[in-house]
Formats: sequence, C-alpha cells, structure tokens
Amino acid sequence: MTIKYERQYGVATTVVFPLFETDGVDLRTDAPVAAADTIIMKDEGTPAATASTFVDEGTIYSLALSAAEMTAARITVNVVDVTGTKVYLDEVLIIETEGNENAQHNRRQPGVILATTIASITDNSNFVITDKPNDNNTLLNSVAFILDNSSPDTPPDRSFRNVTSYTGSSGAVVLASDTDFTIAAGDLVWFLLTADVASAVEIAREVLPQKNTALADIPFVMFDSTDHVTPKTGMTITAERSIDGGTTFVAATGTAAEAENGLYHFDASAADMNGDFITLKFTGTDADPTFISLRTSA
Repeated sequence: MTIKYERQYGVATTVVFPLFETDGVDLRTDAPVAAADTIIMKDEGTPAATASTFVDEGTIYSLALSAAEMTAARITVNVVDVTGTKVYLDEVLIIETEGNENAQHNRRQPGVILATTIASITDNSNFVITDKPNDNNTLLNSVAFILDNSSPDTPPDRSFRNVTSYTGSSGAVVLASDTDFTIAAGDLVWFLLTADVASAVEIAREVLPQKNTALADIPFVMFDSTDHVTPKTGMTITAERSIDGGTTFVAATGTAAEAENGLYHFDASAADMNGDFITLKFTGTDADPTFISLRTSA
C-alpha cells in the first residue's frame, strides 16, 4: 500500500499510517517494531534506517522524521516487517516537500518562510520554535510576526521583530528586542522574508483602520425599541466612544447622519480612533442602542 504526503522542506514532522494484516483486509493493531523496519531514501539516494522507529498509536501508527530527514525534495519510507514471518503488509510512504527552492513544490504563502508555534521561552526575545528548519540560515535576518494565542483580541497581542540569530539544531530564535507583550509557549509565530514585511504591514493596515486617524463612513443600523427589528428612520444620533476598555462612554467628536431607511454612517474623528480597541455607541429617541467595536493598526 502507498500513502502520499506533502510536508515542509527541512522541518521535522510526524506522519501517520495504517498497517494491514497479511490478508490485506483487517488492520494490524499490535505490529512488532524493529529499527530496520523503516528505511528512508531521500531524492533516490542511499537507503538508511530512520532515526526513530514507528510508534503504535492503537489503530494506526506514527513515525517521527527529523528536520535532516526532511531535507529533500522527495522522501520515501518503506515500512517492511523484517523480524521473520511477516505479520503485516509492506507500506510505502511517499513525502513531497514544499516551501523551499530545493523542495519538490517550490510554493509557500507569499512572504512566509515558516509558520509554527513557540515551544518554550527564555524571555521575550529568546524562544524555541516547535517546527525547526535544520539550516541555521533559514530564519536568520527574517522578521518574526508573533501573535498572542491566549488573548488574540486583547492589545497588545502582536509584535514584529527582526531575527538576529537562529540555531537549527535546537530551534532557538533570538530577536533584536523584546516583544510588546509577554510571550508564552503555544503563541503563533510567522517568519517573513524581510523584503515582504512592508507589504505585510500594508496589508494589516488595509484590514484594520489606523490608530489616531479619522475614519469615515462607518455604517450602522438603528432599530425601533418597540419591536427591535424595524429600522428607525429620521433620527438625531448621539455618538459616544469607549477607548481601550474604558468603563464609561464619553461623547464622540465625529458626526453621524442617516444614509437611508434606518442605515446611518458615522465619520469618526482622529480622537475617536486614538486607541488600540475602540467601542462606539449610538443612541436615539425610541431606538435600541447600537454598538460597534473596532480594532486599529498602529
């Protein structure tokens, strides 16, 4: 039986696969394990035993492959019972790599060298990543974009930092300076090509409104407080704002006006947008209040 996978070039990974009884019908659930049972061949090179043996996971099996073993365009692993009388059928695992100029498929998300998580930390500028490219130069001089995975909507929750050092054997990353928030194991990290960072920032700015910058035509609907579903027309709107979790609303300095049929637009001033997290509140006579929350980009 042959199974095909796609994985990142030069990044340690684990593949899972079934083994079948010699009758080819039933799954084998207690296959014996020996070092010579898994033979790897990289780019049609010299066959060798894998660094790890496969692991019985209950109804399937798993095999961990190191970053060095994944440094090839095409990787073939033959799983063959060599302990004596065969108790399972041979399995062939074919892995094609991507994300590197030497990979089988030279494709990746534009500008992204690697997407992974933080495995452990020393401090806010030193950490170890989960997926570890073997080459020390893979991430050197890239830019790390780190996202707080525990509170992704509570600023500050993200940072861009230059990578000044990377050690492939350990996965240790050193940043040029501390992040804007306290990083932890499990946080998400993308390593970006330096040339693409400006584009990435511009994309973020297009998605998120700018902090301390006026924002026009924020749409919202006001509903009649009698039935809570009928759009309320012809209203004079009172606009208020709360910035960065403030517990009280204060008068906004922007202006609101009706477009048509209970749909209104609000032109927020720079002062209204001067925070990382903005909540706008709109009220009017005989109407339910409407709230809009916005995140900004620096």
